[in-house]
Amino acid sequence: MNAALINKCDLFVKNRDAIQTAYPWNSTDMNLAAASIYAGMNMEADTEKLKACKAVLKENAGIFSEYRSYVEMQLLCRMATTDDPEQYLHLIQAITEQ
Repeated sequence: MNAALINKCDLFVKNRDAIQTAYPWNSTDMNLAAASIYAGMNMEADTEKLKACKAVLKENAGIFSEYRSYVEMQLLCRMATTDDPEQYLHLIQAITEQ
């Protein structure tokens, strides 16, 4: 294997482990998808920022919101990779409400 692929795989495994440790009650499939989002962006998962984004999501979406179901973890990852997670959430809400 080439070095770039090995590095990407190592990053994916590291992200998977970090997310699984921070969110052990989440579906393994959803945690794997979240780890792949970070690996695809060549970033390490920041579990503290994920937790902060979860608080933003709780403030801005009701408990029965479609954002707090199967897409929650992936949405949190995308929010955590932006400079302004709340603005990103509002943008997604505006797009999906149309």
